[in-house]
Amino acid sequence: MNPIAEAYLGALAMLEATAPRNLHLAATMVTESAGDEALREYLSNAGPDDRLRKRLQLALATWDYVVDAVWAEGTEPRTVARRELIYKLLKIDAETIALFHEEFPIAGRDGDIIIADSWEPWYTDELRRERGFYWDNYHGLLLAQDWSADAVRHLDHATSEVVGRLAEPTRQEAYQSKGLVVGYVQSGKTANFTGVIAKAVDAGYRLVIVLTGTTDLLRAQTQRRLDKELIGVEKYSWRSFA
Repeated sequence: MNPIAEAYLGALAMLEATAPRNLHLAATMVTESAGDEALREYLSNAGPDDRLRKRLQLALATWDYVVDAVWAEGTEPRTVARRELIYKLLKIDAETIALFHEEFPIAGRDGDIIIADSWEPWYTDELRRERGFYWDNYHGLLLAQDWSADAVRHLDHATSEVVGRLAEPTRQEAYQSKGLVVGYVQSGKTANFTGVIAKAVDAGYRLVIVLTGTTDLLRAQTQRRLDKELIGVEKYSWRSFA
């Protein structure tokens, strides 16, 4: 692997687990040649499916979306102010900022989610980081299947919005939540509910019922996909009833 790519992939792995901070300093732990010029040169020659390019795009989008992090200093998600703060924390120079602006623009606000505004918040960023076994594996699988970083981040946000409206798993009081996902054929509906299942199980849910349609063929197809993409991660922890 290219030493610059290896250095910055390692740096991003550390920063994603905490908060954006000096990107080059973290990268110099792997190679002393890390720096703004070296990073710009690498990205300028990298293709759209380059691993570091996709990881950078995903990291920036993740920080853009964060709602309740202390490091965000009250900036609104997916705004110029938030992105400028991220660049400041990463300590990258003006030329690198210009390149990031061009290559990794701020994602627009979602226009396809209609969701309840009144609920009791419990699914925090801290909880997601602490309990992310199944989602982290599913997230990695999607990237390996050539999903774009934007698509994965959008799915991450949409599924978190849904799980956040469910009842907190250890809640004693009765709570009911209903929802509906509507989409075209091959629009990502299965990926959406698979992501919701992964995050719900990570958060503490222990029973998931999937209603797949009126034909056994569709049921078998969906079950094979869940077995492969979700249950297969740690199959002995699951018991399927079909």
